[in-house]
Amino acid sequence: MKLGKKELLILSGFVGVSVVCLCMMANKVYKKHDLTRIPSEQIVMPVVVLGSGPAGLNAATYSARLGLPTLVIKGDKPGGLIADTGFVENWPGSAKILGSEIADNLSKQAELQGALFLDDTVARVDFSSWPFKLYTEGDRCIQALSVIIATGSAPRKLGIPGEQEYWGAGVSACAVCDAPLYKGKNVLVIGGGDSAIEEAIHLSYYAQKVRVLVRRESMKASQSMQDRLLDYPSVSVEYNVQPQEVVGQQGRVTGLKVLDAKTHEQRIIPAQGIFLAIGHEPNTRLFKDFIELDETTGTIKLPRDSKQTSLEGVFAAGDVERRRRQACVAAGSGAEAALDAKEFLDGLGFTKQAAAKLRLFKPDMTGVDADVLVTPAADGSVKELFSLADFTREVQEKKGLVCVNVLDAKSPAQEVVRDVAQDFAGTVAFVTVDKDKAADIASRFFVEQTPCRLVFSNGSLVARNQKDMDAQTLREFVGSIAQEAAAVA
Repeated sequence: MKLGKKELLILSGFVGVSVVCLCMMANKVYKKHDLTRIPSEQIVMPVVVLGSGPAGLNAATYSARLGLPTLVIKGDKPGGLIADTGFVENWPGSAKILGSEIADNLSKQAELQGALFLDDTVARVDFSSWPFKLYTEGDRCIQALSVIIATGSAPRKLGIPGEQEYWGAGVSACAVCDAPLYKGKNVLVIGGGDSAIEEAIHLSYYAQKVRVLVRRESMKASQSMQDRLLDYPSVSVEYNVQPQEVVGQQGRVTGLKVLDAKTHEQRIIPAQGIFLAIGHEPNTRLFKDFIELDETTGTIKLPRDSKQTSLEGVFAAGDVERRRRQACVAAGSGAEAALDAKEFLDGLGFTKQAAAKLRLFKPDMTGVDADVLVTPAADGSVKELFSLADFTREVQEKKGLVCVNVLDAKSPAQEVVRDVAQDFAGTVAFVTVDKDKAADIASRFFVEQTPCRLVFSNGSLVARNQKDMDAQTLREFVGSIAQEAAAVA
């Protein structure tokens, strides 16, 4: 049937109205961030800052001052790396100030503005839905309308034999923290940048002799910093030195095996302490499945002129998003992130009236979401651990033997563990750890590959095995340890 001009106009108008109505309905139903759809009993926080270094603390100050209820989750390094720094001479407004004093001042300022603080560490996140979920080592599940990631960076390691074995027993990445332990001793500093010189100068006040080992023919440090070394006769610099292995005896470092890059000769440099100053890695592993990271540096990618990540509502500030590790720069980026978070929440229609209708999280709240608790496996004999808090409760505070199995999520060894656990019911507790989900547990015990079995007796590590085991081999491995424990008892 052929339609006339009038009929076509009516039909087109009807179609247009229908499309508009459908779009409005879709927008109403599928709007991702909708404050009105948050249940009244749901506990949330408008702004959650992860990290308490200069970036995180300044973000909290700005956010709270803007009238946004703000929570700072301190993390495992309260105050950030600057808290372990000696005197700082480039902090705005201060000719000379201790790094710990900067951290304290920033913390007090944020608190005065109304920010809340939680002495806990985020173990895993779920940004797949909104409000975002943050699971902590203290068995809390915190839901956030917006998140500011300011988790900072961690010292980079050499990756040579002996480094992990002697970490904390002669190998360190913080002279400010450990220098007093090396009074009158010989120490090495590995690195060629400004930080290596800073470490060497600080160590010179305690150690008898300090050697700075540079892997190349020259240092990357600024000339002014290199000139400062002339005032410290106990500090010397050696070039073309490539670390090969940390050596030691009776649990303590005795030296460093090195290779001369020019002569290709190996030698051992005697030393009681080895300090790493070779850079830092951004603490972004928790977020890799949800936001875009730089493939080379591991830092969080940000669009120009914004602190918002690739995920709307999640922002980043400080060392996690930039290569310049300067406290004042990090603090400034924290302020920018807070302003961007405010803009995001404004776009949602967040006001004081809206906040009054929400049930806000408070640090003294007890109780957690069920899915953050340690849950037993289907047969009830094996528990899975998700955080260091789980590990402390189920392993380090547990009497008797515990076999910790660090595995991949889809590893067939999961079934092997459940089978063997039945044979040791009542004598040995079995737990599993997903290396990716609980990276903090894996890194604490230097688990680089899976499967890895760690056996603890009364909270202390007594055996370790990183071989793939079938059920019979695992039975024999655990059985021999159980027999030895019974004989000692």
